Amino acid sequence: MIFKRNPTKKKIGINRIQLLCSVLSGMMTSMAFSFPFLDWLAWISLIPFFYGLFAYEINGKTGFFLSFIYAFTFYLGLLWWIYKLHPLTWVGFSEKESLLVVTAGWICFSLIEAIGLSFSGLALGIVKPQGWKRVLFIAFIWITIEWVQGLGMFGFTWGRLGISQYRNLYLIQSANLFGSLFISGILVFVNAALASFAVASVKFKKFTNFKYIALGCSVFVLNFSYGIWGNIKKVEAPRSVPIAIIQGNVAQDAKWKPGTAEKILKNYLDLSYEATKDGKAKIVVWPETAVPVSLSKSSKMMAEYEKLAKDRGVYFVTGAFHTVNENTYNAIFTLDPEGQSGKPYYKRHLVPFGEYFPFKSLLKLLMPKLEQINLLKSDISPGKNTEIIQTSYGNIGGLVCFESIIPELARESVQDGAKALVIVTNDSWYKDSIALSQHNAQAVMRAVENNRYVIRAANTGISSVISPKGEIIKELGPLKRGYIKGEVSFLEKKTVYTRIGDVIVPVSLLGMISIAAWTGTKRKRLGREGDSLQ
Repeated sequence: MIFKRNPTKKKIGINRIQLLCSVLSGMMTSMAFSFPFLDWLAWISLIPFFYGLFAYEINGKTGFFLSFIYAFTFYLGLLWWIYKLHPLTWVGFSEKESLLVVTAGWICFSLIEAIGLSFSGLALGIVKPQGWKRVLFIAFIWITIEWVQGLGMFGFTWGRLGISQYRNLYLIQSANLFGSLFISGILVFVNAALASFAVASVKFKKFTNFKYIALGCSVFVLNFSYGIWGNIKKVEAPRSVPIAIIQGNVAQDAKWKPGTAEKILKNYLDLSYEATKDGKAKIVVWPETAVPVSLSKSSKMMAEYEKLAKDRGVYFVTGAFHTVNENTYNAIFTLDPEGQSGKPYYKRHLVPFGEYFPFKSLLKLLMPKLEQINLLKSDISPGKNTEIIQTSYGNIGGLVCFESIIPELARESVQDGAKALVIVTNDSWYKDSIALSQHNAQAVMRAVENNRYVIRAANTGISSVISPKGEIIKELGPLKRGYIKGEVSFLEKKTVYTRIGDVIVPVSLLGMISIAAWTGTKRKRLGREGDSLQ
């Protein structure tokens, strides 16, 4: 028997309008992240992309491809600041090698994240929901994909749509209910509703079909109203505690030069004594690995830390390397006003290729010099516990740098008793690029999600004090040497999100399955009715 392709089967392709719409949406969405004054674009940036998916017949293959074009364009625009790493000559690369490594990193990161979001179009093309069910379906699948993107050792939530709104306090308060994924879902829902109206009006000339606008606006208004209520309602107001954040502004290439540790230490000590000379500050915070020496191997440095804590009567918190039994950790150390050190917090979520090298044997074979990016010449070991920092004012949960982009880590700390959060980071790799603001935006969302003050200390900026509502109370910008002083309160109340976590994910999965089942059942019924008519 010879099988032949069914000649009556309609071939589904991609036209130029769909491609243009995907590229346009990708560019607009990246602009919403890259230019603070354009953050409003996120509420309309997906409309062209969704129009290309909704207005024309698609299947799984074409849906995947169009979504990939959108997502790849978006991530290329979002992560362009990776080029600020160049040149990496100070770690041993030549100019050409540095450019190759940086370009490869930019493209590979964008490619990996784009493939994840491409499954939104794949699912849409396979299930083919229509009407309001399509609007819900794309929001559900987007929430699920963004959640998956944050899992595992390569978890990366940098492009989570909800983060783009971090400056709009009235629009992000619902993160304390269901997290930043919920904000992303609302953004996608509104865009999909408006795109559906555009399709009805432009493609099918149904200019009076306003139900989609009403649907999208209703969701937006409800979210906005909750934000207003959240910002005006009374909250617990325990005694505030004065703090000081020290920003030494030590460039990345200078930080790792041999023989510079003592100079860097003096820089931070001078700023700390100046910031505390009025005797008001009760907590002093330094950034991630402020002095690039393992604290367990430098008794002189430890003695200086003890002296600072005792002389000024402060809790001293600093990022530092710590070596135990030949294992090196990226840690947060705390000394009390008596100079006694508590149990250190060890960073739990490490940066691939920066703090450890996955697939090391393969990478050494393909590009032997890549390992030079790890300046310690050996892998950092991960911590396992939250190790809440104990103070007489209240407990503090610690996060180190990259960890602040993983919502679950901050949530676990608050669940374990943290009444405030401290983030120590070193963003000097990226100089004064938009990456610093994008990273600080993650800290804003952690504050709102968990109803906690956030104290963020960065080596070269941005250092900040963030309220539980997400307001950046104090800020010291990029490439500035100095300190900021502010006040924080240690709060008891836990949010809905802290208690239930990303429950929005199983809800989304259930919603997707229900819509897919309903759509499939309806398609089969219509098919049977068509057969009976023949």
